[in-house]
Amino acid sequence: MANSFVCDKDIFRHIYQLEKRRSGRKKYPSYLSHIKISRQQNNNLKKAIKGMEDILSKKLRSGDVVCRWSYNHFVLILNNIEDYDVNIVMNRIQNHFFENDSEENSIDVNINYMPIG
Repeated sequence: MANSFVCDKDIFRHIYQLEKRRSGRKKYPSYLSHIKISRQQNNNLKKAIKGMEDILSKKLRSGDVVCRWSYNHFVLILNNIEDYDVNIVMNRIQNHFFENDSEENSIDVNINYMPIG
């Protein structure tokens, strides 16, 4: 099983522009998603961010794009996906994340998404 495509900001911007141009020609849209991780206390934030990075690189499809935008902020492009499936994917990411983090009470995971185009 192939992992998602992980890239830097510059490459992500180019891929986003390409998806935006193609959005009207595809049967199912692509979605842009933002994931921010924060802790009420600053302990082990680095561990939580690394855990999310691993989940995003290994649990998404090979055509999906992942970029660590800033220290605790990730952006994703989910390609060729129906509206109701995006919520399922985001819930699955969040569930995997909290399964692996024993300090989930002190973690905030903020997830937003919208169609590209």
